[in-house]
Amino acid sequence: MPHSPPPVDVPRVLVLLATHNGAPWLDELLASIVEQQGVHVSILANDDQSTDGTPALLQNWACRAGIDLGLLPASSQRLGAAANFLKLVREARLDTFDAVALADQDDIWEVGRLARAITSIRDEHLAAYSSDVEAFWSNGRRRRLSKAGRQRRFDHLFEPAGPGCTYVLSVDFASRLQTELQRDVPRFEGIGYHDWLIYAYARSHGDRWKIDPRPGVAYRQHGLNELGANHGLVAVSKRWNRLSSGWFRAQVLQIAQLWPNESEDVILRLKRLHVQDRFWLAIHARSLRRRPRDQLALALMLILGVLR
Repeated sequence: MPHSPPPVDVPRVLVLLATHNGAPWLDELLASIVEQQGVHVSILANDDQSTDGTPALLQNWACRAGIDLGLLPASSQRLGAAANFLKLVREARLDTFDAVALADQDDIWEVGRLARAITSIRDEHLAAYSSDVEAFWSNGRRRRLSKAGRQRRFDHLFEPAGPGCTYVLSVDFASRLQTELQRDVPRFEGIGYHDWLIYAYARSHGDRWKIDPRPGVAYRQHGLNELGANHGLVAVSKRWNRLSSGWFRAQVLQIAQLWPNESEDVILRLKRLHVQDRFWLAIHARSLRRRPRDQLALALMLILGVLR
């Protein structure tokens, strides 16, 4: 269905939406996206083999007057959240947009968040913007998740800039990232977190990134979250298992070795992880994570031999 072009002075934002069995929440999310103020929004979705009617729901939204929503052809195999988003970045047409935003299927956006992000990108000469979020549960409970600590020299090797659902990328940065992802697709297979990868690419190439302490997304928590608020005993247990099983270290090494630049010493010590390497990394933990409590936790895990 044809859509009228936006006014020339209104920023045009392409929202990349990855879905999988998101029918219970998509109406709320999509309503909050199309109601964004001060920007013209288009949506490109890729559904990852949903069985709950999500594709039909997306098609219904695509048929509504005034809504520009396109869908990529259905995938032949299950992708998972990270691969789904990376596919969207690789295959999106970016030439008519000013910025690119990522959207999870189950969140709710504050109506001014895209305009605020675009203003920051323009006025502060940023490659990308992200923000804190406010997690919420069906019982009415809410909890702010802070990711906006001061960026450290190597924090991008050990953590993303926060939830990917808050990411807004300048079109110049998104185009460079797209070229990188298209150049060698197998190189990025096995990446567990698309948001971590995108942040690492930006920081490894000297791009400016702002993490806004003001939440712009209500971050829904439920039993089907692939990535959640990391809160409670179950979440703590999962995080412990990832640290002690070697999964986290393997992800750090995979991310770090994509664009090593000035991080060769960190990579070498993570690969060996001898006693002296553990103590060196622990001593330098302030350069590896943003928040002081995360720095302390990483240092203790290294010293105690939990990180494997």
